[in-house]
Amino acid sequence: MAVSREPVPGMIIRNFSVPLKLSYSAGQFGEYNYIRNCNLLEVRKFFFICLIIAFGCTVISRGQDPEEQAGHFYIEAQVAREKGDFDQAEYFLKSILEGEYELPEYRLARVHNVLGVVYYEKGSYLQAIRHYRIAENLSAGAGTRATGTRINIYNNLALCYNEYGDYNNAIEYYNKAIRLLDSAGVGNKVYLTQLSRLQLNKGIACRKLGQFEDALHFLKESERIKETYDHPYRGSVYFNIAIVCQMLDRPDLSRQYFEKSIHQWTSEYDSTYFELGNVYRDFGRFLIEQEDIDQGTRYFQKALRNYLVNCGPKHPVTSDCYEQIGRFYMERSDFGQALEYIQQSLISVCPGFNNTDYLTNPSADSSLNELTLLRNLATKTKVLEGFAGEKVTREERLKFLKAALETSRLSTQVLAGLQQSYHSKESRIYLTSGQKDLFAEGVQLNLKLFRLTGEKSYKEQAYLTASMGKASELLFEMNQKERLFLESLSDTMVRSTLSLKQQMDKYLNLIQVERNLTRPDSLKISRWQEEVFISRRSYQQHLEKILEEHPEIGHFKTTGTGRSMKQIRKNLGRKETLLEYFISGPGRNGSRNLFIFAVSRKNCDFFLDTLGNSFVQNLDIVIRDLHQYIPSRESVPRYDSLKRALYNLYEQLFSPVEPYFTGHDLIIVPDEELAYLPFDALIDSYEPEPVMNYPGLPYLVNRYRITYAYNSGILNKGRPAGYRIPEVTALVPDYSQPMRGSASYLAGASEEVNHILKVADGKRVSALPDKMDMIRWLEGEGILHLAMHAMAGDEFEGSSYLILDSTSDSVFDNRIYDYEINALNLSSPMVVLSACETGKGWFRSGEGILSMSRSFVLAGAESVVHTLWPVEDVSGSELMYNYYCELRKGRSKSMAISQAKKNYLAGTPPSFT
Repeated sequence: MAVSREPVPGMIIRNFSVPLKLSYSAGQFGEYNYIRNCNLLEVRKFFFICLIIAFGCTVISRGQDPEEQAGHFYIEAQVAREKGDFDQAEYFLKSILEGEYELPEYRLARVHNVLGVVYYEKGSYLQAIRHYRIAENLSAGAGTRATGTRINIYNNLALCYNEYGDYNNAIEYYNKAIRLLDSAGVGNKVYLTQLSRLQLNKGIACRKLGQFEDALHFLKESERIKETYDHPYRGSVYFNIAIVCQMLDRPDLSRQYFEKSIHQWTSEYDSTYFELGNVYRDFGRFLIEQEDIDQGTRYFQKALRNYLVNCGPKHPVTSDCYEQIGRFYMERSDFGQALEYIQQSLISVCPGFNNTDYLTNPSADSSLNELTLLRNLATKTKVLEGFAGEKVTREERLKFLKAALETSRLSTQVLAGLQQSYHSKESRIYLTSGQKDLFAEGVQLNLKLFRLTGEKSYKEQAYLTASMGKASELLFEMNQKERLFLESLSDTMVRSTLSLKQQMDKYLNLIQVERNLTRPDSLKISRWQEEVFISRRSYQQHLEKILEEHPEIGHFKTTGTGRSMKQIRKNLGRKETLLEYFISGPGRNGSRNLFIFAVSRKNCDFFLDTLGNSFVQNLDIVIRDLHQYIPSRESVPRYDSLKRALYNLYEQLFSPVEPYFTGHDLIIVPDEELAYLPFDALIDSYEPEPVMNYPGLPYLVNRYRITYAYNSGILNKGRPAGYRIPEVTALVPDYSQPMRGSASYLAGASEEVNHILKVADGKRVSALPDKMDMIRWLEGEGILHLAMHAMAGDEFEGSSYLILDSTSDSVFDNRIYDYEINALNLSSPMVVLSACETGKGWFRSGEGILSMSRSFVLAGAESVVHTLWPVEDVSGSELMYNYYCELRKGRSKSMAISQAKKNYLAGTPPSFT
């Protein structure tokens, strides 16, 4: 049974000080405290002895002191749990909570904690989380006497978050439990026992995040402690090490640890022990990957029998095993057999669903575990698609393709629900990036149905599905902010909620930067982790309070799921075309599918291609040679290599859909690494040349007016040409000292702003701003022109930021970070980031580039002008001046920026073009 629980001994017994003898167990999802597989009579005797000690040899009966009766109910609950009768255990624990027992809060916390354990055993994870949170709140003010309880609660909450795939949140709770354990001052034996358990659980969460080296480190530490001190239940550590070794491509070591795990469990118990279900299942999968098919399938069946006996037919882990077996048959193209197991997996995870008809599905909100349901639906979609391909008649193919499409749509609904339940941006991005192929499958199915039926609604739905599969976190956060500001919430509540979110992001950024130092300070990291934990918990409580006081808000639903072609087309001009790119995850041979959609007011057309190594090579050349351009290193061969790459990318990404354009105005929504590509710089023809001639290249900027969007769901109809330029607030700090990490001042910034203010009304702000001044200016009404130093962030350097003051020693006072901009509520029609690499940042698959520019979009700016690479100061100044001159002529933003680029190319020496 792949469940994890942590009941607390001596929950409600007055003055109880005799320690219980604990045993420990761990499944795939974690380790928990539990008394199991010991004689039930001995358990009863043990608890009665404890009660006699506690109450001075008082005999227990239901008619005596209420607290004694509560203790009796607790014993009955423990015995019921030991027999696997979780309904009876639930009854006795609820009797304690519903009775008129005046128990201290820390004892009530223990009751709620163990009731959460019972619900966890039953697969009711949301109910488990609810009781764990009640237990957490009750134990908060109990001081040191509740320290052990809180450690258990945090571990249990983390295990639940593991079940829901919220692994980042789980790791925070494990870290909190470890910090609490370090400060508890318990004896060495208790400390090591708890530590080995938490290290195991943390290792599992790291494994789920794909951090395999970190996972192996924590698991080996747990193994070392358990083997050194002869702790029982080492089988779980061996099992998880086996999986990590498999991921690290160490098959011999993986097999060794799988076999050690099986031997350990069977020697302590027997071959039917509940923890062995996980080992049998994953060892079976390992054997099949090693081409030992017969032995692997036998282990799959052993796992299924184990789950059915120990967990029952209605449980997430039983469902997961059915899905694994169904996947096995799917990979061997035995789609009929696969469908039987997959349908059974759905029945197992949804209590009220028992339909064996392959064409039926449960509802999106009916499952014991949404993550398990999501996996099952994703697998069923592929199986139905494969099954349709085997059908001879058109009618049969249509029937099963439509069933596959409906299943695919249901899976995206479940994914949206999961996204809404996560409180961590990191966890939401990890979740959605790992589910990219859900959307790819939906796109593919719609296009197959379009080819089969000719119905354009399928073609349009394919586009809408592709657009939903990117930058969903941006949509989520924008929608969340919109509801916070627009609903009837007090300004204090909104500000405090956003402040807590900023606080979390601030300390997460500090932790990230510190960890990448040569010698990170572990004490600082621990202190900041505590701050993150406190801020995150307060943030969750704020959201819960908002939902309680304003039920009309409900969950912060994403806007992406409700978009329509009518809405998209409403935001397009008469001669404007939207280009939507969508790239699937890699297949078995490493290649990826490219979908390009060209959408106009009247049409929706598409093109399909496969991206192989040549695409990657060409993109690498363009990014390297444009983003890291150094004139002194230029040569004709390097120039020719860049030309070839620019032309090859044009041929693959642009030329196939050019016949579908309705005019020269394009909005490009890139995907994955295409976010780094300047489409303006692609060239539509190639000829070898003996000399370098950058100004003469046939760039697309000479033919098209190109703008970009992170997601088509946030498009707004552009302002028409001819409108008056709003007032400009130009921020150009008078940096008096050379910048840290920068080779020069912004020598041309002052001149740039002076020229701009000759063609646009506005004001210049040159005084070194403090952070509050900066925020006040950013929340102004007009155009914001920021001619200042910026640093792009990434996974190593931390968050992106603008530098306010080069002389301040405080990294918080002299910088404004992207997460601080995220929390603002801007009304600016345009933010111009006249600084280096403001479009660069941390790239996250499925989400795009988490850049400074993205933060201004999230903050509410109508549009943003940014740079993809370092900009030479004087040249950037000239380009910006040209841009405002074109705006002054009444051109739209896209027309103005395109014309400014053309003017620059025409009037600038070749070495600067």
